[in-house]
Amino acid sequence: MSESPQPVAFLNNTVGALLLGSIAAAVFYGVTSVQTYLYSRSNRDSNLFKGLVCLLLPVLVTV
Repeated sequence: MSESPQPVAFLNNTVGALLLGSIAAAVFYGVTSVQTYLYSRSNRDSNLFKGLVCLLLPVLVTV
């Protein structure tokens, strides 16, 4: 007996959604980076607090 071929998964619908999701995530990451930079330049908080924000926020956004 010959085995029937397994159906091939069609990814056309999911690749587009993956692309749009990746673009949106990159845009939001860029916006968060700019806001963090502007915060570090203009706010009058203590240097310790600014340092924590500028170090921890990108890590939390990335994870």
